[in-house]
Amino acid sequence: DIPVGEEAVPNVFVGLVLARGRVADQAPTAEDDPGRPAVKTGYTQLKVERAGKRLAVQVTPNASEYRPRDTVKLDLTVRDAKGQGVPAELTVWAVDEGVLRLTGYKLPDLVDAIHPPRGLAVRPGEALLGLVMRKVYSEKGASAGGGGGGPEGAAMRSRFRTTPLFAPSVQADADGRAHVEFQLPDNLTSFRIMAVAVT
Repeated sequence: DIPVGEEAVPNVFVGLVLARGRVADQAPTAEDDPGRPAVKTGYTQLKVERAGKRLAVQVTPNASEYRPRDTVKLDLTVRDAKGQGVPAELTVWAVDEGVLRLTGYKLPDLVDAIHPPRGLAVRPGEALLGLVMRKVYSEKGASAGGGGGGPEGAAMRSRFRTTPLFAPSVQADADGRAHVEFQLPDNLTSFRIMAVAVT
């Protein structure tokens, strides 16, 4: 029996070594030595379920349809694998659905990123090998084009954004609840609201 705990997520390898000593009644010949000692090894991978590491994030807007420049109010709930609310840090963003469909965007799976499958190998424990270079990202479309319009165009739609919300650090309380508000731009489109959470 091999106990498998959470420290085994996402996989472990089981190895078996069989050794046999010399078989005395099988004498060697000029061509072969059938009684010689022998060793065999074998490995198998055990995939360990990661459900205990996953959080369920529910995003509930206060309405399903809005007009340009309306304020969207979001209630967020984070629950662990047992269905209990847990304090967590969330990243919440809203993006134009048309842009997401063009790029085939999918939410990142943080559990897969944090717990990638381990290979059958010995790894060094030097943390410096995993350092990542920091990069500075500017907001897409920071330099808006166009112009014109005067007092006669004041009522025209002019605020267009593909990502009206990006909140990188939203704190959920001890019950796993958080609240976010943002104003919609003038786009006549659908926005996909996404959220990921870590404890």
